[in-house]
Amino acid sequence: MFKFLCLFVVSALLIEASPVPLELAEAAKNGNWDVFNTLLRQYTQNNNWATALAGNVESLQPDGKSHVFGHAVSAYKEWHNDNGKVTEDGRGVEVINNDGHVIKHEFKP
Repeated sequence: MFKFLCLFVVSALLIEASPVPLELAEAAKNGNWDVFNTLLRQYTQNNNWATALAGNVESLQPDGKSHVFGHAVSAYKEWHNDNGKVTEDGRGVEVINNDGHVIKHEFKP
């Protein structure tokens, strides 16, 4: 199940056209899950992960004759079970843009 979650996260990153390190994609393609999990942790700890997914909503601006509204939520959560020691981590960001007025809310899923 966790492998499918990881593939889902990578797929979401690829769909949003945010740059994904080649090593991460290769590890998933080859089924090397230890390397994949290590690289995924490094990638998600980068402060830009949510901005890459919600950046389009933040940049919306009305042109004077129209109105804009955008809403984006980006989140991840991961669990680890290492010989019975369970740990979890996660972060989320919600961005609402109403005619150029941007509200950004960080949360823990």
